[in-house]
Amino acid sequence: MLKFKVECQQMSAQEYEQQFREREIRHLRRKAARLGFSLTPFSADAVS
Repeated sequence: MLKFKVECQQMSAQEYEQQFREREIRHLRRKAARLGFSLTPFSADAVS
């Protein structure tokens, strides 16, 4: 069912994973802020 009469766009698995990751990060930032925390990004080589 088309809610806004916009054609469905096919996306690759890589595009879907990227979109999912961005959505998940937004959700986690909001959740952390609600709990009084803030998230800071780090690089993988910073972990020992």
